[in-house]
Amino acid sequence: MAKKTKKSEDSLGFNRLNYILIAVGLGMIVLGYILLAVGDITGAPILLVLGYCAVLPIALLINRKSKAESGEADSTDSKAVTDN
Repeated sequence: MAKKTKKSEDSLGFNRLNYILIAVGLGMIVLGYILLAVGDITGAPILLVLGYCAVLPIALLINRKSKAESGEADSTDSKAVTDN
């Protein structure tokens, strides 16, 4: 029987980098709204646009699978098939 390896991704397919980028994007958005409430009409829109239009979409779309992980999964699958 093949050994199961611990996955570094959750059921949504996100890894640690995705969650870090999501947190950065949300932090930029919150800071943008705080600056907007204070009255900064230059920095607030810049942070809000970058948070909503750049950082969050990148965080959702990026999928950083290394070739070693995909090759490792393929070799264990083929090994399991050949062992049977």
